[in-house]
Amino acid sequence: MLGFMNTRTPFDPELIALLGTEPPSTLDAASLHDARAAMATPSSTVLPVATSLGLVHETVEGPVEMSLFHPAELRDDAPIFLWIHGGGQIMGTRFNDIIDYEILHLAAEIGVLVIAPEYRLAPEHPGPAGVEDCYSALLWAAENYPGRRILVGGVSGGGGLAAGTCLLARDRGEVTVDSQLLACPMLDDRHLTPSSQLFAGANARIWPREKSEFAWDAVLGHGHESRDVSPYLAPARATDLAGLPPTFIDVGDSEVYRDECIAYAAQLLASGVPTELHVWPGGFHVFDAIFPAADVSRRARFARREWLRWRLS
Repeated sequence: MLGFMNTRTPFDPELIALLGTEPPSTLDAASLHDARAAMATPSSTVLPVATSLGLVHETVEGPVEMSLFHPAELRDDAPIFLWIHGGGQIMGTRFNDIIDYEILHLAAEIGVLVIAPEYRLAPEHPGPAGVEDCYSALLWAAENYPGRRILVGGVSGGGGLAAGTCLLARDRGEVTVDSQLLACPMLDDRHLTPSSQLFAGANARIWPREKSEFAWDAVLGHGHESRDVSPYLAPARATDLAGLPPTFIDVGDSEVYRDECIAYAAQLLASGVPTELHVWPGGFHVFDAIFPAADVSRRARFARREWLRWRLS
């Protein structure tokens, strides 16, 4: 285990004032059903927003159900944004995060085709089900919209799946990914970093180490820490990141995934991959989605939005 001082960085005062001082809730097999119900964003919340932005919504049936969002007049060379929802790969639906992370607004502003897959969740469908579903959605996009630039992105568990999907794309050679956006991604199942040790229990907010451990156990099964695990499932296990697309990674400095995100960005840079990394002071997990009006959230959202505009325009 890495040596470190047992001192965590402070939470942003504005965020804590908004959130309160209660420690995060627990998550286990008994509470997972209720947690899923509480987190799930219904289509009835998302579709009116899409309509108000002038976007068309289409549902693609198949082994992996997908939602497509795009302007009514979509130009022939419009880029594609494959967006993978969060929830630790154990919760959420394809309608989660798509408003909180301004994905629909981006589609309307730039003229982007957004594809949101309904990937299978663990523990009912352990890895590699989730990442294979996301890869299937990527392959479908490339086959049905040939010649388009494709950006793959996701948040939290979806960020980990986005990273795994890009590794699969590189290694299988069937489709080219132009860029990847990883928002506070879930990358490392081993929890050996200082931040994964520090941000546990009452020391954390929203998503402590214990929830992360439960999620990884659901995806990989118990005892995964001491086993060889595919980097497509836990991208931090990858030893070679060369050939991956230009990458944006952001994370709060007061959350469990901080150090694995920094390490992944450093490994990407060492592998010659153009990489932009942001570590936001005082931010806990998904802080900017929960409290978008906070000052640090506005700065985080601006940086992410500008990078997406650059890569998709």
